[in-house]
Amino acid sequence: MIAGFASTIGWPLTSALESSLGWRGAILVWAGINLALALPLHIWLPGYSRDIRRHRRQNRDEERAADTAVAPRISVLSIILTAVLFVLAGFAPSSMAAHLPGVLESSGASDQAALAAATLLGPGQVLARLLQVLFPGFFGPVRVAVFALLMHPLAVAILFLAGPSSVFAFAFVHGMGSGFLTVAAGILPLYLYGAKNYGERQGYIMASADIIMAFTPAIFSVALTGLGRLSLGITATTGLVALAILWWLLSHRRPTTHPH
Repeated sequence: MIAGFASTIGWPLTSALESSLGWRGAILVWAGINLALALPLHIWLPGYSRDIRRHRRQNRDEERAADTAVAPRISVLSIILTAVLFVLAGFAPSSMAAHLPGVLESSGASDQAALAAATLLGPGQVLARLLQVLFPGFFGPVRVAVFALLMHPLAVAILFLAGPSSVFAFAFVHGMGSGFLTVAAGILPLYLYGAKNYGERQGYIMASADIIMAFTPAIFSVALTGLGRLSLGITATTGLVALAILWWLLSHRRPTTHPH
């Protein structure tokens, strides 16, 4: 939940680094932080040691050997469509993560207003995750996924209708969608296909989505350069197409695969 504030700190800090060191210097500073701080923290996390990992791997192997239950038949088409859903759903967050201030400036906001609005992405993410913690009965897997896919198109509609004065609302509402999507990526496949072989199946779904989304910022930069704020029509459309795929998956879901 606290990681949602990364953009709130990151955008102003990156802007300050770019102003004082240039964009190359800013990139080198972030690379140094990852190597000098993030990597050691990762290594020192509990459970990283080789012995603990070997013990956990043995436990997983024993559980698989003892589990003789027959997994429900899941169509390859459903798995492919689920991966496509998360590729489309992740297009907007990946694009905004790299280009949010530029998008807001292309919508008529000043440099200062765009940077200030970009910091609201983090609070929007945190609020979405907090709502799921406070109201778990309401925010089930389906509603979380629907909110994740609808919030960005809603933010785009607000920006197009209200103009530059709504850049703060756009960033916040988009951030909420990104926050919902983080959770939906974990619980929607569990809801659709059950817990059997969840980790392996989730690996295939999310790995394929992550590989394709690695190209998203570059693709969106071309659209942003050529279309300006109209490029948001592309990101809004991807969310709506993902929503249509979600409807298809839910309508073809097998009731017996409900997780326990």
